[in-house]
Amino acid sequence: MEHAVQHFDIAIIGAGLGGLACAAALAPLAEMGLKIALIAPNAPHYNDSRTTALTPYSQTLLQQWGVWSAMESTALPIEAITLTDSNRIDAVRLPTVQLTAEDAAHIPYFFLVENQALLTALRTQVDALPITRIEAQLTSHSTHAGAVQLTLDGAPSISASLVVAADGFGSPIRTREMMAVKRTDYNQSALTCVLSHAKPHNNTAVQHFFETGPLAFLPLAGTAQYPHRTSFVWSLPHDEATAFCVNTDALLTQLMRFQGGAYGQMQLCTPAVTFPLIAHVAQKFHAPRIALLGDAAHRIHPLAGQGLNMGLKDCDMLAQLLQKTPHALHDTTELGALLTNYTRTRQPEVTRLHGAQTLLNGLFANPSPTHRVFRHIGAHMFNAMPPLKKLAVQLGSGR
Repeated sequence: MEHAVQHFDIAIIGAGLGGLACAAALAPLAEMGLKIALIAPNAPHYNDSRTTALTPYSQTLLQQWGVWSAMESTALPIEAITLTDSNRIDAVRLPTVQLTAEDAAHIPYFFLVENQALLTALRTQVDALPITRIEAQLTSHSTHAGAVQLTLDGAPSISASLVVAADGFGSPIRTREMMAVKRTDYNQSALTCVLSHAKPHNNTAVQHFFETGPLAFLPLAGTAQYPHRTSFVWSLPHDEATAFCVNTDALLTQLMRFQGGAYGQMQLCTPAVTFPLIAHVAQKFHAPRIALLGDAAHRIHPLAGQGLNMGLKDCDMLAQLLQKTPHALHDTTELGALLTNYTRTRQPEVTRLHGAQTLLNGLFANPSPTHRVFRHIGAHMFNAMPPLKKLAVQLGSGR
């Protein structure tokens, strides 16, 4: 005797940062009585030493979703930013752009958090919500007029009026739906880890623009064992990034030289790891009864640390649209219009940001002395124009 397939109003596929954030954003709908499922295999051990720069807007969203209070003590407010434009062999790297606390009206530029802390806070919040957790792997799906049928490995099949694909960069759902993406391979790796150092960082982020790619020093909150900590992200050719993972003494020597002794003696708190720098933006963020968000919809260059912030805005927009018209879940035409609105709202912003990041990365990677002169002239003009600084701060805040 066949059992009836359990039906949900919304099924979220993926329980990483994107999927959990989406579940937290949809809390009002769950509390209204809508049936929401969060589907992903059980992952008891999550080890991610990467960090995220959360904009003030993202902080506001996490406050609204009840997540921020659990992670606030580990989130470091960044009060100043220094940018340099130099070659790696230069003995001195003079600041070309400086943003102070006064430029931002003493509001933090962003908050540096460790991905592990953010994930833990999101998971704790979602566990307290009336959302069904299904520990299983999605193996296939098929869309019909009124629902999406989901075949799971490790649990009975279910159906859902709306599927939210938060299943990552490789997104099997996006692949099965044959949704086109614009892909950019930077032919580089991002090298990252967390450092401990002798001198304080003074809540100041530093970004060096080199001909081989940017290097960002991103301050973190201290711990009892490591009072002064900073993470770094360095864009490098693949072979050089891999070599530094093996020869960490050479890595530390380079990093200390680039900082000119500002941090004093350094040591690695976490293993150095790399990940390929490949960006993509889906041409549409939806298919019939399916919404893409986070890495499934887009991944951009980490130059300005906006990737996760864009994903949180995806969650917020989708949640807002659904809260305004929850009945659309059960009307194919209305849901199609809602998802089209979602794409029209989110995709152009991500596309513009992706283009700007790629352009900026290429501009600073150009070793031509002429380009460098013009960059320095532009930086001087930027430093001398407070209204331009104010505009840059407003744009960077994520609003």
